[in-house]
Amino acid sequence: MEGPRGTKREEFEGVINLVNLVFRPESKSMQKEYPTLFNEDNLENLRIIIEDGKIVSHIGTLERDISIYNCNLKVGLIGAVCTHPDYRKRGYATLLLNDCIDRFEKHGCDFMLVSGALRIYDSIDCLLIGEVYRVEIREKDLWIFEKDEEISIENCPEKYCKEMESSYNQKLVKFIRRKEDWENAIRNKFVMNAPCEFLILKEKREYKGYLIVRFYEDKKMFEVREYAGEKEIIKKSIPHIFKKYKLTGISFPIPCEDKDFACYFQDRGVSTYIYPISGTVRVLNFKRMMEKMRPYFREKIGEEADKMKFEEIDGKYIISLDNEKFIMENRRHMTWTVLSRPGKYQIKSKNKLSQYIKEILPIPFVWYGINYI
Repeated sequence: MEGPRGTKREEFEGVINLVNLVFRPESKSMQKEYPTLFNEDNLENLRIIIEDGKIVSHIGTLERDISIYNCNLKVGLIGAVCTHPDYRKRGYATLLLNDCIDRFEKHGCDFMLVSGALRIYDSIDCLLIGEVYRVEIREKDLWIFEKDEEISIENCPEKYCKEMESSYNQKLVKFIRRKEDWENAIRNKFVMNAPCEFLILKEKREYKGYLIVRFYEDKKMFEVREYAGEKEIIKKSIPHIFKKYKLTGISFPIPCEDKDFACYFQDRGVSTYIYPISGTVRVLNFKRMMEKMRPYFREKIGEEADKMKFEEIDGKYIISLDNEKFIMENRRHMTWTVLSRPGKYQIKSKNKLSQYIKEILPIPFVWYGINYI
């Protein structure tokens, strides 16, 4: 066995053949669908294992900066995890995952985000986290929306790349996207593992926002994969979208930091469910991540945030303030306390420190959108 290691230039075709065999045996389209991941400038981040002179296992990785309430952090993305059918159950994927954890930690990543929720990811404490409000809008709900004849919908993202980027950058929780992220998504129209359309929302012919959507059910329904822009215009656009595309329903995931937006629908009787975010997350370095979030904590609870101490000792994660300590017994407990999960992870103690922790945690996490790999 050779590896885990990066891919050599002459091995790139072999990587593409393997991922196509596992994920796209008919269309052989992985490179076209994920050009940001599968390109010859990213070879070192395509981690592989060699056996019997051929590539038998692979994990694709990217690293991206993110912003959570103006605090800058870093996430290591993982996708296209696969092993050749003839070489499975030998522990190769686990070796590659551990290799990725080590590399991400050395590179200063605070989180690892995997585009999957398999048992193997759970075994390394890569967990389902967060709360997303999934609003299910049907024709019967259209009465709640204000009618505005000045709203129009266009399908021409190429003309509005800068405007879309500007809208996205207004989000409180977001990826710090590179130019290539936008260019590849708009060119390929493939987002979160499916073909998608980019709908430009206008009022009086002026750009106001966008929706990235996946049609299904013979194009009678669609799911929003990403949105940004003026919330009022998004709401007003919904009746127009139903009419334009002759829809019977829209599935609209809304991350927890936009809870007020979700509540607009929920309060008017639109069916709303709560799910974890797409993918699974491992917190890589608790102390470093919490230190980076300290400016946000300071906004929430003032100077007490500066007195807090964050530690990892013997597999336990500790937040302390003066003589009080809040102890999370393991990585899972810590992850769900810091990042939440549907139903929340209850903090039961009632001392001063615990009350502060309830004010600063959980923090929201980024939604994939066009950064899915």
